[in-house]
Amino acid sequence: MLTQFWEEVGGGLGEQWVSRLLRSSLVFWSGGLLAWVSRQPNGWQVLLDSWATLTPEAQIAVLVGALLAVITSSAVMEWAQFPLLQLMEGYWPIHRLRLTITRKVTARLRKKQCCWQELNHRGLDTLNPRECLEYAALDREVILLHPAADSALLPTALGNRLRAAEEYPEVRYGLNAVVTWPRLWPLLPEAFQVAVGEARGQVNAAVRIFGWGLLFCIWGVWAWWTIPVGGGLMLAAWLRALSASEVYGNLLRAAFDLHRFALYEQLRWPLPEDTAEERAWGERLTVYLYRGLLKESVPFTQSLSS
Repeated sequence: MLTQFWEEVGGGLGEQWVSRLLRSSLVFWSGGLLAWVSRQPNGWQVLLDSWATLTPEAQIAVLVGALLAVITSSAVMEWAQFPLLQLMEGYWPIHRLRLTITRKVTARLRKKQCCWQELNHRGLDTLNPRECLEYAALDREVILLHPAADSALLPTALGNRLRAAEEYPEVRYGLNAVVTWPRLWPLLPEAFQVAVGEARGQVNAAVRIFGWGLLFCIWGVWAWWTIPVGGGLMLAAWLRALSASEVYGNLLRAAFDLHRFALYEQLRWPLPEDTAEERAWGERLTVYLYRGLLKESVPFTQSLSS
């Protein structure tokens, strides 16, 4: 997974999300305050009376404490987004549950693959309009939204979309994304970096909203309505994460499609002669970057300045 990479890169891209992080935290604590007030017999009057009894120094201390709570909870949620993302992807500590659901996902996918293959063998020119739409939907499911191997499947749709994108360069070009992406990233054009970073930021933002929605349900101890509100936030965030992950996945694929040879050139690694041998060369390059050793030596190309 590329989660660790984005955790490091996120420090450089984080400034633009500060206001949004604080806004979400402020909404969370405001919702908790509203839930507590709704439980009181006199409503807001209790809060106003308590505030009036405080000295000016105590009032300042309360405001500072509230500000610290907003900032601290924002920082905690930003830190927790990556463990939460892993849970949303399906990396669960309960192995039996993960395995059971993954088997069901595999069975459903195999049925879709059979339908897709049947329509594909018939030929697109023989399909009626309804079957063409069905074929397009199945093609997207099989190719873009799920990894190629059954062993790589995860129990959630979000996990499968991200894994399908991350395995793409290895399946297509022999380049393992975990190893080569941190090397390719600095070589991408700045506009492309911004686009990929923003797409990944949308995924992370959806994960944080999911977390805030989950936490919002805690206020159910005071007001029942916070539970459906929190559940609605979680559902909206989940749908947003699915949409954003597809955009991010397409950009990740495009980065390798368009700029993988820049990695070869910067490393002075020989370019593959044709598509038939590219995957083998990509696998060798991955091993070289990860292990530093190869069974046989590979001559470097001429330096970039020559």
